[in-house]
Amino acid sequence: MFRAVEHTKWFSKEYIFFLSILVFKAGWSPTSKSFLILLIRKQDFEIVNEFLVKVGINKEDYLLRNVSFGEINSYLNAADFGISLRHKDIMNETTPSAKILEYLGSGLPVITTSAMGEMSNIVSKNSFGVVVENMDVV
Repeated sequence: MFRAVEHTKWFSKEYIFFLSILVFKAGWSPTSKSFLILLIRKQDFEIVNEFLVKVGINKEDYLLRNVSFGEINSYLNAADFGISLRHKDIMNETTPSAKILEYLGSGLPVITTSAMGEMSNIVSKNSFGVVVENMDVV
């Protein structure tokens, strides 16, 4: 059993956020007692629900919430790890990830990609989680 958390401030159909759901799906089964917490914008609930149904994740195995900044920590404290997956681009490589810092500050191991530049190095060198080198395996 595991509880995963992903939160984001913005969303689009092309956003790598869908990969977080697929990472969860890879470790999930109808009998696994695993649970996914998705902290997203209200306007994205419909598209995320559609995707979760499409990949076959049961409604009782996930929670969609739009929460204030002050509420995020209580959800992070309920998780076993945080997910922050990104494609390789200059913005991701050069900008520190507040999300990864939030996860680490909550004591959560992180699943991330090598696209996060120095943040990926910090996660890898300090055994703070798993860094996926090749997005094709996600």
